[in-house]
Amino acid sequence: MRIFYHFSTLKLSHNELIRVIHRSLIFVSLLLLSSLPVAAEQKHHNTSNSNKSIGAIDQVSRELYEKSFDEKFCNDHLSSTLGIWTISSEKSPLDTSATKRIYDELLSSLLKNSPKCINIIDSAAVGLIAEHLNKSGAMEESGGNVLAALTYAHQSVDMLIFPELYTQGGNVMMSLRIVEQKSAKTLYSTKPIVLPKAYVVEGSLDEALPLDKAIKAAADRFVKSVPDLNEIQTEGIFYEGSGTQPEAGRYIGEHLIAALSAQSSNLISGKALKVRGITLDPKTQETVSASELDSDVVARNSNIYTLTGRYWLRDKFIDLQASLKRPDGGIITWNGPIKIADFHGLDLVPKNPASLENTVLKSSVAFQVTTPQGISPTYRAGDTLQLLIRAAREAWLYCFYIDSKGNIETIFPLPPQLAAGRTAHLAPNQLIKLPDPSKDEFNFRFNAKTTGEELVSCFAASRDIKSDLPASLFPDQITPVPFLTLKKLHQIFGAVDRAQITEALVTISLTP
Repeated sequence: MRIFYHFSTLKLSHNELIRVIHRSLIFVSLLLLSSLPVAAEQKHHNTSNSNKSIGAIDQVSRELYEKSFDEKFCNDHLSSTLGIWTISSEKSPLDTSATKRIYDELLSSLLKNSPKCINIIDSAAVGLIAEHLNKSGAMEESGGNVLAALTYAHQSVDMLIFPELYTQGGNVMMSLRIVEQKSAKTLYSTKPIVLPKAYVVEGSLDEALPLDKAIKAAADRFVKSVPDLNEIQTEGIFYEGSGTQPEAGRYIGEHLIAALSAQSSNLISGKALKVRGITLDPKTQETVSASELDSDVVARNSNIYTLTGRYWLRDKFIDLQASLKRPDGGIITWNGPIKIADFHGLDLVPKNPASLENTVLKSSVAFQVTTPQGISPTYRAGDTLQLLIRAAREAWLYCFYIDSKGNIETIFPLPPQLAAGRTAHLAPNQLIKLPDPSKDEFNFRFNAKTTGEELVSCFAASRDIKSDLPASLFPDQITPVPFLTLKKLHQIFGAVDRAQITEALVTISLTP
């Protein structure tokens, strides 16, 4: 582990009814027609490629049904509702139109191939549900946990499909995960499929911008769109769908802030752009709402814009999507290719493979783990780490630290000599700080030997599951657990019976 433990002398609905929309044959036909490429897209998506894409999506939808529902399912279930959650355009490796097209084709395929007792909730109904969750505050109170938000808002959906798009080896991949809402049990996760190249607008090195021109263009776009821009918080520029900020991401962020400051300042009027990092500081530890630990909500309530972005690695350039989130929830974006050569050897890809992992366990336990700087903080040597942890219901907590070499150490529950009376039990809505200056006699401090990415993975369970876990996870001192990986950790917690378990990840970028 690349931090050391320093002992100090600190004191020890709303029942809104959303009906399931049954598709008629005419509607299905129209939807199938709408999924074909429009004339404006013919440059990149011909009929042959469209047929290939529909074939690939058909393949994954059929796999999902075949593995999730056996022949007896409809005999035991007269009718079940299945919703398809939206694909996040913010984390999609494709542009907005291509992402929507994939969603429409997936919906069409699921409608076409569904068992007779499965009623598909269409995209309009899912949109209404999402809007209701946001307006009612359910999504905010759940800390972004969709399953918890549905339970909180009394929305009845038997099962949900979560599509995931990401890149791997230069290809755009898609996989589906189907989850039962009531038990939060993952029924099946499909094997990843490679989506046809038709979805990717093939760029070229000739079209890529020099880095300085790209940053200026993005800053121009934001300043012209928000002439009264006066205060922003910086969230980070992340690698693809991860929570990591390699050197290249930090470089883009720093220079984009500088360009925004220069363009939005006025020497005559004295106007200057105020720039701040994410700051989370709940007023009390006894009763904490999910919104107090959500940097977007904090910014919105303070009328502050948030600068963030992601980039995807192509052949000789990167695709950058920079975004300015407005306090009203709207997003202003700039997209463009940038020449890789202009980064002059800066790390474009995270050094720690574990940092590319996504959370895989999600239940109706609304659970948040963050830091005062948010869920993707950047630290330097000498800085100290503090975790802010909250669950909306009674839960039991288990936390692990993954260093830049992949070594994993258990940091909660703590070994007896560090515990100071702490237990794994979490009371509802109570903020837990780790370490807590009022209770703990140790610090988590970063030293000068580590750069790259490190993680904290925490699990909240609906009961005390320590006896169900291997004893090797809880040594008498904080030390790496032999042969343990994050993937293995997911398997261990995923195998626990009779418990709802949610995982939360914090990704830490360390810089000299």
